[in-house]
Parts: sequence; C-alpha cells; structure tokens
Amino acid sequence: APRFDVHLAGGYSCKSFFVFVLTDFDNKSLAFYNLKYSHNFYSIKIAGGYRFSQPKKLSKLIN
Repeated sequence: APRFDVHLAGGYSCKSFFVFVLTDFDNKSLAFYNLKYSHNFYSIKIAGGYRFSQPKKLSKLIN
C-alpha cells in the first residue's frame, strides 16, 4: 500500500524576531482483501518568537 509524507517549512528571521510557517501532509492507506482504509492528514502551523537582547556582561562571556 502506498504511503507518502510531505513536509514544508519557510519563514523569516531577523535579529529581533522570527516567524515560520510549517505544513505537513501525510497519506496512508491499507488494503487487506475487501477491507480498504485510507487516511489523509494535513496541518498548517505558524511558529514565531521574539529574541530578547542579551545583557552586556553575558554577551562578553559568550563571545
């Protein structure tokens, strides 16, 4: 039985924030004699965040 999964991700990122759009598509099927089962699943997710500025003492230690 065929099965395929497609995952796509894209977005925008800069110093102060980021935004991503994620998509998933799953197609699964099962065949056993006269029994046939098919499952299609699609989802869209939006993820984003804000980047807090680092304190100067911490940034000196890291760099």
